[in-house]
Amino acid sequence: MKFVEKENIIVARFDDGEDFLSELQSIISHGKPLKIILSGLGMFRNVKLGYFESGKYVEHLIPEPVEVLALSGSFMKNADPTYHIHAVVGMKNGQVKGGHLLQAKVWNTLELFLISSDLDLRRNAKKHIII
Repeated sequence: MKFVEKENIIVARFDDGEDFLSELQSIISHGKPLKIILSGLGMFRNVKLGYFESGKYVEHLIPEPVEVLALSGSFMKNADPTYHIHAVVGMKNGQVKGGHLLQAKVWNTLELFLISSDLDLRRNAKKHIII
């Protein structure tokens, strides 16, 4: 994974086989931004998506390569969990699936765009953003 940062913008390119969430964590740990929104596109494989129900995730594993049609979320260093990311992926047969992104490996490549902010945001016990 390679990335460049200027002012409050980070652009990253992930390469085949990289663990997306681990690499994302390393970008966030690197710099000073505390709150980040993200958007991205590319391809994943071994994607695990979750549907939140009754306090836990119903998990769905998609082992084959998929197109990342939409990737959005927020990241806060001082929150637990530190990220909240949703993904919509397209399968080879045209089906589309989406949910909370729980795990993913990059297939071929993935481009990610991050915008950082110095807003003092936190999450409360219910995981809601406190404004």
